[in-house]
Amino acid sequence: LSSEKNHHQPNPFSYSNPDHLKYFKFAGMIIARALIQEENVDAHFSLPFLRQILNQKVLLSDLKDTDEILYNSLQYILDNDIDNDEINEYYFEVDSDEYGVLKTDELKKDGSNIKVTNENKKEYIDLMIDYYSRKSVEKQIIEFCDGFNSIININKIQIFSPIEFNLLIATVILLLSDMPELIHKVIPKFTELSESRRVEIIEWLPQLILACSSKEQSIKTLQQFIR
Repeated sequence: LSSEKNHHQPNPFSYSNPDHLKYFKFAGMIIARALIQEENVDAHFSLPFLRQILNQKVLLSDLKDTDEILYNSLQYILDNDIDNDEINEYYFEVDSDEYGVLKTDELKKDGSNIKVTNENKKEYIDLMIDYYSRKSVEKQIIEFCDGFNSIININKIQIFSPIEFNLLIATVILLLSDMPELIHKVIPKFTELSESRRVEIIEWLPQLILACSSKEQSIKTLQQFIR
């Protein structure tokens, strides 16, 4: 499933294909093998999916990468007095349209009868983030990680931030694996930027580097970036 920003993530309705879990496991193996063989993978994973792979907590701001409407809705609840909201009412449940059938999932036990208030809204937001980033696609994530782990131990990649790992997948670092002095300069510089700026750069930097006709040109491009 691709978001509006063309960032890929598991589709909660992928079960429509009976072999969908096998495909996720295979995809994890392909990504890991590509990293080992230094092959370019033309795919950018969403921040929530990257954090799940890296076993990191998904942040509210990460949802902007996949569903800006959902992000804005949760941010509104967080920032406003919902006890006196005369228009909207929220409960610990999620409604979804599953191939034309309305489905309701409770975020916690008896959630359909628990109203969201100023007192419990932080819990509600945390459960919503967890539902959309993990719970609704948990089987797909597990299979992808199992596939990846069969080639590369996932513990070895958990030192990276989501942005750094996405860079690895895009092979910017692997492409320049024989230029460690530049890598050590690029990564700290890159991680100093704001999250939104890093998301913007991750979309164009790999293509820019890979478009270079020679190692020398790649070096010059990166040197401009780290000034």
